[in-house]
Amino acid sequence: MKRSDVLIDCSMLFLIFLTSFISIKAIFIIFFNTPFDPQFLLHLSPLHLLESVTELQLLVTSLFLVITDLYLHLIGKKGRLYSIPITLTILTGLSLSIMSSEVNIGMGVEYIIFLAFLMVLTSDIKIYLMPHGAIQTSINLRSKISNLHSDSSYTLESDRYKIPTDLVLINDIDKEHIEILRSLGIKNVDDLANVDASKLVKDFKRYMKELE
Repeated sequence: MKRSDVLIDCSMLFLIFLTSFISIKAIFIIFFNTPFDPQFLLHLSPLHLLESVTELQLLVTSLFLVITDLYLHLIGKKGRLYSIPITLTILTGLSLSIMSSEVNIGMGVEYIIFLAFLMVLTSDIKIYLMPHGAIQTSINLRSKISNLHSDSSYTLESDRYKIPTDLVLINDIDKEHIEILRSLGIKNVDDLANVDASKLVKDFKRYMKELE
């Protein structure tokens, strides 16, 4: 499995886990009055900087963002493109929370969530970079093949003109045919012009039988 595929799978698993976790926590908080804990539940959007926004509103906003992010990832490649602003919003909220809080063990969870969303963002961007990379690789490969063919053609032409005879001036005759003609006693263009066609055919047939 490619690294890019592993990254995409890990991103999806993380989003599914986080959405499930926040959904369950929201049910317990709303219906059973459990505390708003862990704190990252309220920090998935920049709204936590506003004092007028309640904790319940922050929780609902976070839940909406992660559900939307997961849904966009599930609907396909185009959805991943639309999910990038959502992921950036979540990363902004987390980064603002991290910058405005003291470094302690309790903040460790937010660091982990922040890094996980960075992984999600990276996988989304990579999907759109991979086709470009594949096209560029294909272009480079074609260029190398073309250069190889050019070099091969040049080598063949060079070998062709190393033969000490003016038969090489005839475009339709390759090196192998020239060697056959030379073995039949035809050393140059004048010999070929003066040879009897029927005799040439007979000599050629005899030569082929000898090869067999």
